[in-house]
Amino acid sequence: MSFLKVSGTQIVDAEGQQVILRGAGLAGWMQMENFITRFPGCEFQAREALAEVLGEGKVEFFWEKYLEYFFAEPDTNSGELSPF
Repeated sequence: MSFLKVSGTQIVDAEGQQVILRGAGLAGWMQMENFITRFPGCEFQAREALAEVLGEGKVEFFWEKYLEYFFAEPDTNSGELSPF
């Protein structure tokens, strides 16, 4: 695989062939942004609030499961992500 570069308005490979990059933005998966969670504060405040309510043991379990199930392989086979 070669390095990519910009040629005019296109991304091209070493041979000058246009390359189209496809992907999905999954920022909310590992960074709890408040527009996704609807929590009225930032991530560290949400984590503190959950720890206060659930306790340390249960909040650790919650975060493990959150990361495991929030976005999983079946999600990549639906809608506009189907080419993956």
